[in-house]
Amino acid sequence: MKLLSHYTNRAGLEGITRTKTLWATNSLDLKDRRELLYGLVELLKMSLQAALAEVPADKKQRSYTDADLEQIEEQFYSQIRSVMDQGDDGHLYVTSFATAKTPDHDRRGIRSLWKQVGEDGYCLQFSKDDIEALIQREAQLFNYGLIQLSSVSYWLDNSSVDFRLLQFQMTQRLLCFIATARPDVGVEPQHERLWPDPSFVGKLMMYCARHKDPYFEDEREFRIL
Repeated sequence: MKLLSHYTNRAGLEGITRTKTLWATNSLDLKDRRELLYGLVELLKMSLQAALAEVPADKKQRSYTDADLEQIEEQFYSQIRSVMDQGDDGHLYVTSFATAKTPDHDRRGIRSLWKQVGEDGYCLQFSKDDIEALIQREAQLFNYGLIQLSSVSYWLDNSSVDFRLLQFQMTQRLLCFIATARPDVGVEPQHERLWPDPSFVGKLMMYCARHKDPYFEDEREFRIL
């Protein structure tokens, strides 16, 4: 039987036992933004390179720095929140579980996660089959835009279809920014191939929620999305 472990503090434990409910966190409000921004930043890096490759050499003023990338990242992050706040589909919520690498992890837990929840932490363990059955019942009883159990990947395959589609969409949006700020540059975004903002943001958030910085790999995470 595969176990899924949910680490929480005393307040979380009391809330779960009192309401008999697993609580989900808005993906934009996760404690460590690296949990979400890893995929976004990696996509931005490659998309920015692709967008700048469209700018004629004599029109490039300077090379982009890490500070420039951080500024663009913040702008994208703000745009994502704005689109999700205004959209009919709402936000993407996440409930996280860790999985064991060894039998000892199932018995005593994962040290790095114990450190995160602190001295008053608790580890609640569920059968993966039971969580999947719970999700199936929820999907039948309630109207969710999406509900599924998904494993988290700790690396990005930049040759995958999902990555390439999102990179193209992000590149075209960066070209739109450039075309607006610097009409003299002469870049031509492919407006006709742009997805509507809610569709782009929804697919981007799903991709980011399924990918995480390799720094967290020891968690071997599953998420209810």
